[in-house]
Amino acid sequence: GAFKDGKPIKVNANKKELKKCFFCCGFPSRAKRDLNLYCEIMLRIFGKVASLRRPGASAVDLIYVAEGIFDGTFEFELKLWDVAAGSLIVREAGGKVEWLNFNTTDWRLDLVASVPQFFDEIKAEVERHL
Repeated sequence: GAFKDGKPIKVNANKKELKKCFFCCGFPSRAKRDLNLYCEIMLRIFGKVASLRRPGASAVDLIYVAEGIFDGTFEFELKLWDVAAGSLIVREAGGKVEWLNFNTTDWRLDLVASVPQFFDEIKAEVERHL
């Protein structure tokens, strides 16, 4: 399980509609050449959810999903060491995480993490553009 201050944490599995969900995301700092593509993905997801925010580092975003503060997150061109621990914590809290386009040469990946009930839809939206 996942814990904060000795108490169990869980993703927010109570939401019934994607349009009532709060998601967070990030822009890759090294991939500005693909900025239009990332903006297109963000706009499409923004149209499906209640709110899309950019609170901080990808590791923090994952913890917010695990705690149920956000219902999901997605980000591109991340490094494995920035998301490995947070990904495990989301899974232990009942969420789903997938690393897309994982490259073992430079350890970069794209990430989607979410509450289980909306994971497939968000992942499909991200993959559709990559």
